[in-house]
Amino acid sequence: YFRSDWKNSAPSVWVTSFCARVFTEAIFNEWENFLFIDPNIISKAVSWVLQFQTSEGSFYEVSQYSDRKLNDTYANDGYVQRPNITLTAHVLIALHSVKDLPGDLGPKLAQARQRAISYLEIKTDQMRNSHSTPYEIALVAYALMVSKSPKADQAFILLAEKKKTQGKLNMFKF
Repeated sequence: YFRSDWKNSAPSVWVTSFCARVFTEAIFNEWENFLFIDPNIISKAVSWVLQFQTSEGSFYEVSQYSDRKLNDTYANDGYVQRPNITLTAHVLIALHSVKDLPGDLGPKLAQARQRAISYLEIKTDQMRNSHSTPYEIALVAYALMVSKSPKADQAFILLAEKKKTQGKLNMFKF
């Protein structure tokens, strides 16, 4: 739906969810005379993004031009290679900010959020024994925190375990 800044690029799940989030956050009654964002644009963007959620709750990218950190699922043949934890976290953060969608899109959004939360909660349990990066853990922790998941604390504890201390400095290797 929304494309990256690359000429002739394919629509991107991450860019579309990011735009829906920014547009939602930019809607203020006081700004309406200066900046009007049609709510239908947000609804269409969210509807498009929801098409790319798997039955297990993860999201996958359809554009091969996305940042590698956000898109570790894209294969040259267009098929999903593995579930994308970071993209799912980014999309969940965006979907959390979207409110008041018309018609049956509201209930679909609520179901999509819940599936994404469940997926990330399961992945949080698995991250302890995997080679997850602090970047991945931080995104999951934040997504679960804004979603008020009981597993958010577990993700933050896992992130704290990844920190390296040198003198008085706490560092993460991304």
